Amino acid sequence: MNISIKSMALAGLLSLASLQVVSADHHGGHSLKAKIQSFYMNLSQGQIAEALAFVKSGAKGFMPFGVVRTFPQEEARQMAVAEMQRDREAGYEFKGRPAQIGITELSEKHALATFYVDGFEKEPGGKREHVLNRVSLVLEKGEEDWQICHWHISRLERDDD
Repeated sequence: MNISIKSMALAGLLSLASLQVVSADHHGGHSLKAKIQSFYMNLSQGQIAEALAFVKSGAKGFMPFGVVRTFPQEEARQMAVAEMQRDREAGYEFKGRPAQIGITELSEKHALATFYVDGFEKEPGGKREHVLNRVSLVLEKGEEDWQICHWHISRLERDDD
């Protein structure tokens, strides 16, 4: 059987088309967008514990430069919060704003969010650097609320930097 690349691509597109894209006013898409915006606002304002409450225990994902980070249990989360707060106190800054947030409902309990984060980062003693990240989040609806269960963040290069 000889299957062409065009027919495989068409099958893939049809599979994707069967997923329901959630608009801002449908099935909680608006609340997910608001949660993502709050997550980045909290990170930008140094409210690390509040931001990381949106990340499920056991969640794992790729950071912008390929490092995999895991938030296994509550004790490890608290250590990550303390580490990130120490970094901020030492002069690390991050300000990021999500843009073009798209939410795709995968099931009643799972959704995919894709968007960009535009902002800046400053290492202690360094200069302020513009950052543009491409982000994908897998979100899971728990008993109480949605949480991030997996993420992938890629740093994009910009021509105007």
